[in-house]
Amino acid sequence: MKCPNIIKGKKNDFAKLLVIWESAVKTTHDFLDNKVFFYYQSRMMVYFGQADLYVYPKIRNK
Repeated sequence: MKCPNIIKGKKNDFAKLLVIWESAVKTTHDFLDNKVFFYYQSRMMVYFGQADLYVYPKIRNK
């Protein structure tokens, strides 16, 4: 079943997705050392490019 409100993410969505990722990790992973956080943060744009990402269209309007 296809959801009309969810669309395939594009490269221009990655910056906003990174902000969402950072917020989620900081909120839920308070046990992570900053070094580990920055390690993954620096690689997320590459990881996003290797995944099938889907976004809610309003992400592009914010």
